Amino acid sequence: MGRSIRASGHHRDGAIWGLEIDAFTHGPSRFDQVGGGDRIGLGIVLGRARNIGPKATIDYGVWLLPNMLDDREADVNFGVMVSAQCRYACFAMRGGNKFAWEESARIASKYDPDTGTWGLYNGDKPVLQINMATGELMINGKPVVVTFK
Repeated sequence: MGRSIRASGHHRDGAIWGLEIDAFTHGPSRFDQVGGGDRIGLGIVLGRARNIGPKATIDYGVWLLPNMLDDREADVNFGVMVSAQCRYACFAMRGGNKFAWEESARIASKYDPDTGTWGLYNGDKPVLQINMATGELMINGKPVVVTFK
């Protein structure tokens, strides 16, 4: 696999690429045969320094922010852009993890593999849940009866 990393300097105006990672290979992925991906464009490995001490906690795996956290400095048209065709999903995460809809992470959605439900949460309290096997809908933990006309 060919690898190259390029970083650009500061530009006053015009187009820039802050960092480009080229990951080229040949032929189809063996994702289905090996039980997961073995071709990774960018991997960020987290752990303990020198493999000693207590479990490490990283506050932000990736953080996109304006200079000095000042919105007058810069904005972004798209925080993340996937222009490639995604075979399985353009975003995937471990079951049980939340996708936050605001920075406190109180308003969030998640799939719970233990119950088989996907839901919207306010903190740890499920507000709306759907059983992904049966389609049953629950609001505030209570089943909702749906009548079709």
